[in-house]
Amino acid sequence: NTEDNIIAFLLDIVMECHTFCVEKLHNWQTGNQQALQNLEGLQLREISKVLKDARKNVALKQLADVQQECIEFLQKVIIKKGCVSITTVPDVQEYAEACIRLCWLMSVQDPPVIFVCPGWKTQNIGHHGNHNKIQTSVVKAGVDRNGDNAEGEMTASYTRKSKTEPGKAESMKFDRDLYREYTRKGTFIDFMVWPVMHLHENGPILSKGIAQGRK
Repeated sequence: NTEDNIIAFLLDIVMECHTFCVEKLHNWQTGNQQALQNLEGLQLREISKVLKDARKNVALKQLADVQQECIEFLQKVIIKKGCVSITTVPDVQEYAEACIRLCWLMSVQDPPVIFVCPGWKTQNIGHHGNHNKIQTSVVKAGVDRNGDNAEGEMTASYTRKSKTEPGKAESMKFDRDLYREYTRKGTFIDFMVWPVMHLHENGPILSKGIAQGRK
């Protein structure tokens, strides 16, 4: 596979890990809100704070279970895309587990630290019908790297189906306040390499993303 397809594969892993962790935390919060729906005022605020603090305190204890659950999800995604199993390639499994750890610890912060990757689409349809809301929170409007038919993009190898084209409305300009160049500079973004990290949704940038430029 070409280098940019390998980059696409690795980017998909970290972004799928992020959306998985965001959804898992969202479901946990939804359950708490239902349990606390009869409380109000000071009592509600105090209990909510206790729960948020407890969430951060037990995050590392939950990590092994979260990693196992997320790896199982990633397996389904990459097999669907025609790739080998993550667990058959030790380096890829180690990378995936590191991504899960990072994304889980980002998600349990209050407010959550988030990744933003323009145009990226998740394969995680969620179990509670909330995937559209979650997708919006971690992906901003931009170029759809995978094209219109995400499910049909893979045959025997992992391929990047589409890139942006100069002069088209959907082309993204290279914003150096948001991204660092990968190996090429340019006016437009050719493809994403690593997402932008924000302190919280619509918050300040903690770490710039990385993108390939083109003229």
